[in-house]
Amino acid sequence: MKKEIVFALLAALCSDKLSADNLTRERLEELLAAIALQPAPDPETIYAMCYDMPEAVNRFEYVCPVCGAKTLYTRDVAYMLDRIQRWWRERMEDLRKRGLDAELDERACCSVCREDAELADENELAYYLIVRLDSKATRTRLHENDWARLSAFLDGKITWNRDGAKPLKPEIPRIRELLGLDEEPAPENEDE
Repeated sequence: MKKEIVFALLAALCSDKLSADNLTRERLEELLAAIALQPAPDPETIYAMCYDMPEAVNRFEYVCPVCGAKTLYTRDVAYMLDRIQRWWRERMEDLRKRGLDAELDERACCSVCREDAELADENELAYYLIVRLDSKATRTRLHENDWARLSAFLDGKITWNRDGAKPLKPEIPRIRELLGLDEEPAPENEDE
């Protein structure tokens, strides 16, 4: 019972503090420290259930949101890029609503932008999260479950969901990386 009260208080603390007006490096550091101090709950496992499999996407015409160029992808690549366009962009809107100044960098997926931005050496399926925090921008390559981790953290939760609830505490290093908190903050002007 005591553990549930502590978790409820932590969630209330996080949800009250995170808004577009006060999302700063210091606030994020405080909230990550609060999660680190809590005991991690046991992971919950959900086993496979019967469901309809989505139809396989064998061909996908990717339309770049930056330059409007069309790039044709096939097979497994088509499925991945179809997901970006239909699902990942919606998740960006969710993160922005939670107060995070962020954008999705898809230039490596576009045949024109990839060459223009000199991204030819990068994996063509790479997509990145650009986060601006305290006037500093960081760019981090995204992994599939990063959205769930960030959303749970910004909602003030101590678990994130992927095939069952998983503790957020072990994910703190990844959350720090995604938010650009691993970077040293710019020194403040001491003359002021």
